[in-house]
Amino acid sequence: MPHFNINSSKPKLSDEIIGHGDFKYKVHKTWGNLDPSKTPVNNCHEMVMDSQGRLIMVGDDVHNNILIYDKSGKLLDSWGIRYKGGHGLSLWNDGEQDFLFICDTEGTMIKTTLDGRELMMIGHPSDYGAYEKEDAFKPTETIIGPNGDIYIADGYGSQYVLQFTKDREFIRKIGNGRVRKTTSSRPPMVSASMTGIKTTPPYWSLHAPAIVLSALLWMVIIWRK
Repeated sequence: MPHFNINSSKPKLSDEIIGHGDFKYKVHKTWGNLDPSKTPVNNCHEMVMDSQGRLIMVGDDVHNNILIYDKSGKLLDSWGIRYKGGHGLSLWNDGEQDFLFICDTEGTMIKTTLDGRELMMIGHPSDYGAYEKEDAFKPTETIIGPNGDIYIADGYGSQYVLQFTKDREFIRKIGNGRVRKTTSSRPPMVSASMTGIKTTPPYWSLHAPAIVLSALLWMVIIWRK
C-alpha cells in the first residue's frame, strides 16, 4: 500500500468548486508551490503516481523537467535538463520496479528510472523504416502493453501510433496519418486497460482531435485475442 507524508494542518482550500456530477472538488491553491527562481514550473502536461504513492509531474522547463512530490505537495526530487518538449509521461512497473516513459515533442521518447537514469531512447521513425526522413515526428504520449510493448502516439507530428517491443524493435505503424491539412486527426493521448486501447483528447477547442478509429479498432481486436 502507498505511504504518504501528510501535513497535520488542514489545507487552505479555495471556495471555488470545480468538476461536475459526483466528482466535485475544492482547489488547494498552494499545493506544490515552489520558488520559481530555484525550481521553475512551466506547462505541467501530465502527472502520474508511482508505487510508493509519490506524484511525478512532467513539464517543459529544462531546469527540471521532472518534479516528484509527496501527497502533501512537498517537493522530494527534481531532474531533467534537456527535454525541451517534455509532454507525455507514463509509468510502468515490470513486476519489480517502476519506470517512466517521457515523450519529448522535439522528437524523442525516453525510458528512464525514477531517479532519471536514461535506459532507452526512440528517435525519428525513419531510423526504423516507418517514416520518410522529412516526415514530422512529435510524440505526445505512450502506453505500455501487458507484454511490455511500447505504443507511441505521434500526436503533434504525422499522427500515427507506433508500436515497438520492450527492446525497441519496431513492429508496426498504425493509423491513417494526416488526413487533411486543414483539420486535425491527431491522437495526442492514448490510454490502455486489459480490454483495449483508446485515445483521449486532453484539451477542447484547438486541441480536440478526432479519434483515429482504424488504429483503435485493430488494437482492441488484437489485444483481446
